[in-house]
Order: sequence, then structure tokens, then C-alpha cells
Amino acid sequence: MKDSYTFEGENFSVRVVNRSIRSVVQQFEVVERPPIVMALPVAQDGSWFLVKQHRIAVDQIIIEFPAGRVEKGEAPEAAVKRELLEEIGFQANDLKYVGNITTAPHFCDENIQIFFAIGTIVQNPQPTGKESSFEVINTSSNELISLIKDGLFADAKSLAAVSLAMANGYIAW
Repeated sequence: MKDSYTFEGENFSVRVVNRSIRSVVQQFEVVERPPIVMALPVAQDGSWFLVKQHRIAVDQIIIEFPAGRVEKGEAPEAAVKRELLEEIGFQANDLKYVGNITTAPHFCDENIQIFFAIGTIVQNPQPTGKESSFEVINTSSNELISLIKDGLFADAKSLAAVSLAMANGYIAW
């Protein structure tokens, strides 16, 4: 059986996949996402920059690290620098690749490349029209740990990025 798309949108598409498993054809719905980048932005003084914004899917204000899609023909490094400028007005002077995460492989192909960025705020944020209730948070490492412990910084991709950065020696708490 041939794969088919049941939905194609700007942020994701849904593909129906038919595969034979133990001689029985099974149907799977796979959410396809564009490539994504995320930054862990840190100022020279060691403070962190986070984004607080309303997320429509959960109808909640979420605190997370800046992230966004890689546009066609754009290198991931260029995309993460663009996202930092758009979302928090941050210019990365030092950008290091940390690793990548696959967010929900049981139904989605989303893969996020994570970067550790040291730099400074150089302009006002310029969020896109779909980014509402937008606020930049500047916080210390201790405050970030408290946000995590208190469940206020609970975005799974951001928490996974912290873990990956710690495992690779970019964060030592």
C-alpha cells in the first residue's frame, strides 16, 4: 500500500503509513515537522534568557528557550541566530552545537538541533504575528533551577535541552 497525506499544513503534515509487521499490514499516522532549532542563550554574566508565551495547543502561558523552524535552504546555525534575534533580540557571539533530540518518535518525526549561545541583547524582540503574549525573561542559574523545581519551566523540549547541555559539559550546576 502506498503512503498518503491526510493533512498538509504550514507547521506539520499528517502522513498515513502502511507497513507489514509480522505479516499483517498495520496503519500508522505520522506527524511530519520541518527541521527545528533551539538555543540556550546565556549572557556574559551567566544569566539565562527565556521566552514566556501563550501556546495555543495547550492554551497556557509557557516558559521555554527560544526555538523555531529552519527555513528551506537555511543552515541550522543561521536559523538559530535568526530565531534569537527575532524572539529575544539576542546576538550570539559564540555558538556551539550541543546535540539533537527527537521529541515524540512514537508518532512524530520532529527533530530539534540544540545550540548553546553566548552573547548579548542588541535589539528589541521582533516576534512573528503568531507569537502572542510574548515576554523575554532574564534569569540567573539559581532562578532557572527554581523554575524547574517549581514546575514553572516545564516545556519538555527545553528540559531535554538542559539535560543534553549538562551531559555535554555546557552547564555545570
